[in-house]
Amino acid sequence: MKSIVVGTLKYGIGLGFLAFIYFKYWEGKPLADGTISLGLKDILERPLSWHMLILALMVLAWAQFLTALRWYYLVRSVGLPFSLYQALRLALVGYFYSAFLPGGVSGDLIKAVGIAREQSRRTIAVSTVIVDRLIGLWAVFWLIALLGDLYQILGVSLVRDQIVIRDMVWWANAIVLGSSAVYLLLVLLPQKRIDRFGQRLSHVPVVGNHLTEVWNAFGLYRRKVNVIAISIGISLIGHASGAVVFHLASQFYEVPDPANERGTFIQHLLMVPVGNAGQALMPTPGGVGGGEAFFGYLYHLLNKPEVNGIANSLAQRFVTWILCLIGYLIYLQMRVQAHSAKVPALVPNAASDLMENEIPEPPRLSSKVLS
Repeated sequence: MKSIVVGTLKYGIGLGFLAFIYFKYWEGKPLADGTISLGLKDILERPLSWHMLILALMVLAWAQFLTALRWYYLVRSVGLPFSLYQALRLALVGYFYSAFLPGGVSGDLIKAVGIAREQSRRTIAVSTVIVDRLIGLWAVFWLIALLGDLYQILGVSLVRDQIVIRDMVWWANAIVLGSSAVYLLLVLLPQKRIDRFGQRLSHVPVVGNHLTEVWNAFGLYRRKVNVIAISIGISLIGHASGAVVFHLASQFYEVPDPANERGTFIQHLLMVPVGNAGQALMPTPGGVGGGEAFFGYLYHLLNKPEVNGIANSLAQRFVTWILCLIGYLIYLQMRVQAHSAKVPALVPNAASDLMENEIPEPPRLSSKVLS
Protein backbone atom coordinates (compact mmCIF):
# COMPACT_ATOMS: atom_id res chain seq x y z
CA MET A 1 0.00 0.00 0.00
CA LYS A 2 2.86 2.37 0.80
CA SER A 3 4.44 1.71 -2.61
CA ILE A 4 1.11 2.34 -4.35
CA VAL A 5 0.59 5.62 -2.49
CA VAL A 6 4.15 6.85 -3.15
CA GLY A 7 4.01 5.85 -6.81
CA THR A 8 0.64 7.53 -7.29
CA LEU A 9 1.95 10.65 -5.59
CA LYS A 10 4.94 10.79 -7.95
CA TYR A 11 2.68 10.45 -10.99
CA GLY A 12 0.44 13.16 -9.59
CA ILE A 13 3.35 15.54 -8.98
CA GLY A 14 4.78 14.97 -12.45
CA LEU A 15 1.48 15.39 -14.28
CA GLY A 16 0.50 18.33 -12.08
CA PHE A 17 3.81 20.07 -12.75
CA LEU A 18 3.40 19.42 -16.47
CA ALA A 19 -0.14 20.81 -16.42
CA PHE A 20 1.10 23.93 -14.63
CA ILE A 21 3.74 24.48 -17.33
CA TYR A 22 1.14 23.98 -20.05
CA PHE A 23 -1.18 26.61 -18.57
CA LYS A 24 1.64 29.06 -17.88
CA TYR A 25 3.07 28.93 -21.41
CA TRP A 26 -0.11 28.15 -23.34
CA GLU A 27 -0.34 31.72 -24.64
CA GLY A 28 2.55 33.72 -26.10
CA LYS A 29 4.60 36.12 -23.97
CA PRO A 30 5.66 39.68 -24.90
CA LEU A 31 9.33 39.97 -25.83
CA ALA A 32 11.82 42.81 -25.28
CA ASP A 33 11.46 44.02 -28.89
CA GLY A 34 7.69 44.43 -28.51
CA THR A 35 6.71 41.28 -30.37
CA ILE A 36 4.82 38.31 -28.97
CA SER A 37 6.55 34.95 -28.67
CA LEU A 38 4.90 31.71 -29.64
CA GLY A 39 2.87 29.88 -27.02
CA LEU A 40 2.48 26.14 -26.70
CA LYS A 41 -0.92 26.57 -28.32
CA ASP A 42 0.67 28.14 -31.40
CA ILE A 43 3.42 25.51 -31.55
CA LEU A 44 0.97 22.59 -31.35
CA GLU A 45 -1.06 24.07 -34.22
CA ARG A 46 1.94 24.11 -36.54
CA PRO A 47 2.56 21.19 -38.93
CA LEU A 48 4.93 18.48 -37.71
CA SER A 49 8.10 17.81 -39.69
CA TRP A 50 7.80 14.05 -40.15
CA HIS A 51 11.21 13.56 -41.75
CA MET A 52 12.85 15.22 -38.72
CA LEU A 53 10.82 12.95 -36.42
CA ILE A 54 11.95 9.82 -38.26
CA LEU A 55 15.56 11.02 -38.24
CA ALA A 56 15.36 11.74 -34.50
CA LEU A 57 14.00 8.23 -33.89
CA MET A 58 16.91 6.72 -35.79
CA VAL A 59 19.51 8.73 -33.87
CA LEU A 60 17.86 7.94 -30.53
CA ALA A 61 17.80 4.23 -31.43
CA TRP A 62 21.53 4.49 -32.16
CA ALA A 63 22.15 6.17 -28.78
CA GLN A 64 20.26 3.40 -26.97
CA PHE A 65 22.17 0.76 -28.88
CA LEU A 66 25.41 2.34 -27.64
CA THR A 67 24.06 2.18 -24.07
CA ALA A 68 23.35 -1.55 -24.46
CA LEU A 69 26.75 -2.05 -26.10
CA ARG A 70 28.51 -0.38 -23.16
CA TRP A 71 26.74 -2.61 -20.66
CA TYR A 72 27.48 -5.71 -22.74
CA TYR A 73 31.17 -4.78 -22.80
CA LEU A 74 31.24 -4.24 -19.03
CA VAL A 75 29.57 -7.60 -18.37
CA ARG A 76 31.88 -9.51 -20.70
CA SER A 77 34.96 -7.83 -19.21
CA VAL A 78 34.35 -9.60 -15.87
CA GLY A 79 33.99 -13.01 -17.51
CA LEU A 80 30.22 -13.49 -17.35
CA PRO A 81 28.53 -15.38 -20.20
CA PHE A 82 26.45 -12.68 -21.84
CA SER A 83 25.53 -11.95 -25.44
CA LEU A 84 24.79 -8.65 -27.16
CA TYR A 85 21.33 -10.08 -27.91
CA GLN A 86 20.68 -10.46 -24.16
CA ALA A 87 22.00 -6.97 -23.49
CA LEU A 88 19.70 -5.47 -26.11
CA ARG A 89 16.70 -7.40 -24.82
CA LEU A 90 17.15 -6.23 -21.22
CA ALA A 91 18.13 -2.71 -22.29
CA LEU A 92 14.89 -2.35 -24.26
CA VAL A 93 12.67 -3.28 -21.33
CA GLY A 94 14.79 -1.19 -18.96
CA TYR A 95 14.47 1.84 -21.25
CA PHE A 96 10.69 1.38 -21.35
CA TYR A 97 10.35 1.30 -17.56
CA SER A 98 12.75 4.22 -17.12
CA ALA A 99 10.41 6.35 -19.23
CA PHE A 100 7.15 5.35 -17.58
CA LEU A 101 7.97 4.42 -13.97
CA PRO A 102 8.77 6.91 -11.18
CA GLY A 103 12.42 7.40 -10.28
CA GLY A 104 15.54 7.60 -12.40
CA VAL A 105 16.73 4.03 -11.71
CA SER A 106 13.58 2.03 -12.44
CA GLY A 107 15.04 0.69 -15.67
CA ASP A 108 18.27 -0.27 -13.92
CA LEU A 109 16.32 -2.28 -11.36
CA ILE A 110 14.61 -4.19 -14.16
CA LYS A 111 17.97 -4.84 -15.85
CA ALA A 112 19.51 -5.97 -12.56
CA VAL A 113 16.73 -8.48 -11.92
CA GLY A 114 16.85 -9.67 -15.53
CA ILE A 115 20.59 -10.34 -15.64
CA ALA A 116 20.57 -11.90 -12.15
CA ARG A 117 18.03 -14.46 -13.35
CA GLU A 118 20.33 -15.46 -16.20
CA GLN A 119 23.60 -15.66 -14.25
CA SER A 120 24.90 -17.93 -11.50
CA ARG A 121 27.18 -15.19 -10.12
CA ARG A 122 24.36 -12.85 -9.20
CA THR A 123 26.28 -10.33 -7.12
CA ILE A 124 28.76 -9.65 -9.91
CA ALA A 125 25.94 -9.51 -12.46
CA VAL A 126 24.05 -6.86 -10.46
CA SER A 127 27.30 -4.96 -9.88
CA THR A 128 27.70 -4.48 -13.64
CA VAL A 129 24.42 -2.54 -13.69
CA ILE A 130 25.66 -0.25 -10.90
CA VAL A 131 28.98 0.37 -12.65
CA ASP A 132 27.20 0.98 -15.96
CA ARG A 133 25.06 3.66 -14.32
CA LEU A 134 28.08 5.32 -12.66
CA ILE A 135 30.09 5.37 -15.88
CA GLY A 136 27.16 6.88 -17.78
CA LEU A 137 26.92 9.65 -15.18
CA TRP A 138 30.69 10.16 -15.11
CA ALA A 139 30.72 10.54 -18.90
CA VAL A 140 28.20 13.40 -18.63
CA PHE A 141 30.71 15.41 -16.56
CA TRP A 142 33.49 14.46 -18.98
CA LEU A 143 31.46 15.75 -21.95
CA ILE A 144 30.52 19.01 -20.22
CA ALA A 145 34.12 19.59 -19.13
CA LEU A 146 35.65 18.79 -22.52
CA LEU A 147 33.16 20.85 -24.53
CA GLY A 148 33.18 23.72 -22.02
CA ASP A 149 36.97 23.95 -22.11
CA LEU A 150 36.96 23.78 -25.91
CA TYR A 151 34.32 26.51 -26.13
CA GLN A 152 36.33 28.71 -23.77
CA ILE A 153 39.46 28.27 -25.88
CA LEU A 154 37.53 29.09 -29.06
CA GLY A 155 35.78 32.05 -27.40
CA VAL A 156 32.24 30.74 -27.91
CA SER A 157 29.78 33.26 -26.46
CA LEU A 158 27.75 30.52 -24.76
CA VAL A 159 30.46 30.06 -22.13
CA ARG A 160 32.08 33.47 -22.34
CA ASP A 161 28.94 35.52 -21.64
CA GLN A 162 27.02 33.30 -19.20
CA ILE A 163 28.26 33.11 -15.61
CA VAL A 164 25.95 30.20 -14.77
CA ILE A 165 27.25 28.12 -17.67
CA ARG A 166 30.85 28.99 -16.81
CA ASP A 167 30.16 27.76 -13.27
CA MET A 168 28.70 24.51 -14.67
CA VAL A 169 31.84 23.96 -16.71
CA TRP A 170 34.04 24.76 -13.71
CA TRP A 171 32.24 22.25 -11.51
CA ALA A 172 32.36 19.63 -14.26
CA ASN A 173 36.13 20.10 -14.53
CA ALA A 174 36.50 19.87 -10.75
CA ILE A 175 34.45 16.66 -10.60
CA VAL A 176 36.34 15.07 -13.50
CA LEU A 177 39.77 15.94 -12.13
CA GLY A 178 38.91 14.98 -8.55
CA SER A 179 37.24 11.68 -9.43
CA SER A 180 40.01 10.76 -11.88
CA ALA A 181 42.65 11.40 -9.23
CA VAL A 182 40.74 9.25 -6.72
CA TYR A 183 40.35 6.48 -9.29
CA LEU A 184 44.06 6.44 -10.17
CA LEU A 185 44.95 6.41 -6.45
CA LEU A 186 42.67 3.43 -5.83
CA VAL A 187 44.23 1.57 -8.76
CA LEU A 188 47.56 1.73 -6.98
CA LEU A 189 46.27 0.64 -3.57
CA PRO A 190 46.74 -3.00 -2.52
CA GLN A 191 43.65 -5.21 -2.32
CA LYS A 192 43.92 -5.53 1.47
CA ARG A 193 43.32 -1.82 1.94
CA ILE A 194 40.41 -1.91 -0.50
CA ASP A 195 38.76 -4.74 1.45
CA ARG A 196 39.41 -3.02 4.77
CA PHE A 197 37.79 0.19 3.58
CA GLY A 198 34.78 -1.78 2.31
CA GLN A 199 34.36 -3.29 5.78
CA ARG A 200 34.45 0.18 7.33
CA LEU A 201 31.76 1.39 4.96
CA SER A 202 29.45 -1.36 6.19
CA HIS A 203 29.41 0.30 9.65
CA VAL A 204 28.00 3.59 8.32
CA PRO A 205 24.49 4.03 9.78
CA VAL A 206 21.48 3.37 7.51
CA VAL A 207 23.36 3.33 4.17
CA GLY A 208 26.38 1.25 5.17
CA ASN A 209 25.35 -1.93 3.35
CA HIS A 210 24.46 0.02 0.23
CA LEU A 211 27.82 1.83 0.20
CA THR A 212 29.59 -1.49 0.61
CA GLU A 213 27.76 -2.97 -2.39
CA VAL A 214 28.68 0.01 -4.56
CA TRP A 215 32.28 -0.17 -3.36
CA ASN A 216 32.50 -3.88 -4.15
CA ALA A 217 31.00 -3.24 -7.58
CA PHE A 218 33.66 -0.65 -8.22
CA GLY A 219 36.32 -3.10 -7.07
CA LEU A 220 35.53 -5.37 -10.01
CA TYR A 221 36.81 -2.73 -12.43
CA ARG A 222 39.40 -1.06 -10.22
CA ARG A 223 42.35 -2.10 -12.36
CA LYS A 224 40.51 -2.43 -15.67
CA VAL A 225 41.60 1.01 -16.87
CA ASN A 226 41.18 0.12 -20.54
CA VAL A 227 37.64 -1.12 -19.93
CA ILE A 228 36.69 2.08 -18.10
CA ALA A 229 38.25 4.26 -20.80
CA ILE A 230 36.47 2.47 -23.66
CA SER A 231 33.17 2.56 -21.76
CA ILE A 232 33.50 6.31 -21.23
CA GLY A 233 34.29 6.75 -24.92
CA ILE A 234 31.11 4.86 -25.86
CA SER A 235 29.16 6.98 -23.38
CA LEU A 236 30.51 10.24 -24.83
CA ILE A 237 29.27 9.26 -28.29
CA GLY A 238 25.92 8.24 -26.81
CA HIS A 239 25.44 11.52 -24.90
CA ALA A 240 26.44 13.52 -27.98
CA SER A 241 23.85 11.54 -29.96
CA GLY A 242 21.26 12.53 -27.36
CA ALA A 243 22.10 16.19 -28.04
CA VAL A 244 21.54 15.53 -31.75
CA VAL A 245 18.09 14.11 -30.92
CA PHE A 246 17.15 17.26 -28.98
CA HIS A 247 18.42 19.47 -31.81
CA LEU A 248 16.35 17.52 -34.34
CA ALA A 249 13.35 17.78 -32.01
CA SER A 250 13.76 21.56 -32.05
CA GLN A 251 13.26 21.40 -35.83
CA PHE A 252 9.86 19.67 -35.57
CA TYR A 253 8.01 22.97 -35.81
CA GLU A 254 8.65 26.34 -37.47
CA VAL A 255 9.40 29.58 -35.61
CA PRO A 256 9.23 33.14 -36.98
CA ASP A 257 12.86 33.97 -36.16
CA PRO A 258 14.97 30.76 -35.91
CA ALA A 259 18.23 32.63 -35.23
CA ASN A 260 16.86 34.28 -32.08
CA GLU A 261 14.30 31.71 -30.92
CA ARG A 262 15.99 28.37 -31.57
CA GLY A 263 19.24 27.10 -30.08
CA THR A 264 22.12 26.15 -32.34
CA PHE A 265 23.69 22.70 -32.45
CA ILE A 266 26.82 24.01 -30.71
CA GLN A 267 24.67 25.31 -27.86
CA HIS A 268 22.59 22.13 -27.63
CA LEU A 269 25.70 19.95 -27.60
CA LEU A 270 26.72 21.47 -24.26
CA MET A 271 23.32 22.18 -22.73
CA VAL A 272 21.41 18.97 -23.49
CA PRO A 273 23.63 16.65 -21.37
CA VAL A 274 23.11 19.07 -18.47
CA GLY A 275 19.35 19.07 -19.05
CA ASN A 276 19.11 15.29 -19.40
CA ALA A 277 21.10 14.80 -16.20
CA GLY A 278 18.81 17.19 -14.34
CA GLN A 279 15.76 15.42 -15.75
CA ALA A 280 17.09 12.04 -14.60
CA LEU A 281 17.26 13.34 -11.01
CA MET A 282 13.53 14.06 -10.95
CA PRO A 283 11.51 11.43 -9.02
CA THR A 284 8.59 11.70 -11.45
CA PRO A 285 8.07 9.12 -14.26
CA GLY A 286 10.76 9.82 -16.85
CA GLY A 287 11.40 13.18 -15.17
CA VAL A 288 8.13 14.50 -16.66
CA GLY A 289 7.38 18.09 -15.72
CA GLY A 290 10.74 18.78 -14.13
CA GLY A 291 12.62 18.09 -17.36
CA GLU A 292 10.49 20.60 -19.27
CA ALA A 293 11.03 23.25 -16.60
CA PHE A 294 14.78 22.59 -16.58
CA PHE A 295 15.12 22.93 -20.37
CA GLY A 296 13.02 26.09 -20.22
CA TYR A 297 15.52 27.54 -17.73
CA LEU A 298 18.45 26.53 -19.95
CA TYR A 299 16.84 28.32 -22.88
CA HIS A 300 16.45 31.36 -20.63
CA LEU A 301 20.23 31.24 -20.08
CA LEU A 302 20.63 31.22 -23.86
CA ASN A 303 18.54 34.44 -24.02
CA LYS A 304 15.87 32.63 -26.00
CA PRO A 305 12.14 32.16 -25.25
CA GLU A 306 11.66 29.64 -22.47
CA VAL A 307 8.62 28.22 -24.22
CA ASN A 308 10.81 26.95 -27.05
CA GLY A 309 13.01 25.03 -24.62
CA ILE A 310 9.87 23.53 -23.07
CA ALA A 311 8.45 22.65 -26.49
CA ASN A 312 11.75 21.06 -27.53
CA SER A 313 11.77 18.98 -24.35
CA LEU A 314 8.20 17.85 -25.03
CA ALA A 315 9.16 16.95 -28.60
CA GLN A 316 12.15 14.98 -27.33
CA ARG A 317 9.88 13.19 -24.83
CA PHE A 318 7.46 12.37 -27.66
CA VAL A 319 10.28 10.73 -29.60
CA THR A 320 11.38 8.86 -26.47
CA TRP A 321 7.88 7.50 -25.84
CA ILE A 322 7.55 6.30 -29.43
CA LEU A 323 10.89 4.50 -29.28
CA CYS A 324 10.07 3.03 -25.85
CA LEU A 325 6.81 1.56 -27.13
CA ILE A 326 8.48 0.17 -30.25
CA GLY A 327 11.33 -1.20 -28.14
CA TYR A 328 8.94 -2.86 -25.69
CA LEU A 329 7.12 -4.63 -28.53
CA ILE A 330 10.49 -5.83 -29.85
CA TYR A 331 11.40 -6.98 -26.33
CA LEU A 332 8.20 -9.02 -26.05
CA GLN A 333 9.02 -10.79 -29.30
CA MET A 334 12.62 -11.38 -28.20
CA ARG A 335 11.40 -12.80 -24.88
CA VAL A 336 9.11 -15.24 -26.65
CA GLN A 337 11.99 -16.39 -28.83
CA ALA A 338 14.29 -16.72 -25.80
CA HIS A 339 11.76 -18.85 -23.92
CA SER A 340 11.11 -20.99 -26.98
CA ALA A 341 14.84 -21.67 -27.26
CA LYS A 342 15.12 -22.69 -23.59
CA VAL A 343 12.05 -24.94 -23.25
CA PRO A 344 12.35 -28.39 -24.90
CA ALA A 345 9.44 -30.18 -26.55
CA LEU A 346 7.61 -31.42 -23.43
CA VAL A 347 4.02 -31.58 -22.43
CA PRO A 348 2.73 -28.10 -21.48
CA ASN A 349 2.65 -28.66 -17.70
CA ALA A 350 6.13 -30.15 -17.61
CA ALA A 351 7.49 -27.32 -19.72
CA SER A 352 5.96 -24.77 -17.35
CA ASP A 353 7.51 -26.53 -14.34
CA LEU A 354 10.90 -26.60 -16.05
CA MET A 355 10.86 -22.85 -16.67
CA GLU A 356 9.96 -22.14 -13.05
CA ASN A 357 12.83 -24.32 -11.81
CA GLU A 358 15.44 -22.93 -14.20
CA ILE A 359 14.93 -19.26 -13.42
CA PRO A 360 16.08 -18.34 -9.90
CA GLU A 361 14.45 -15.68 -7.82
CA PRO A 362 15.94 -12.20 -8.35
CA PRO A 363 18.11 -10.76 -5.56
CA ARG A 364 16.82 -8.04 -3.32
CA LEU A 365 18.16 -4.73 -4.57
CA SER A 366 17.37 -1.35 -3.12
CA SER A 367 16.83 1.59 -5.45
CA LYS A 368 19.09 3.63 -3.11
CA VAL A 369 22.05 1.47 -4.19
CA LEU A 370 21.65 2.30 -7.86
CA SER A 371 20.76 5.94 -7.29
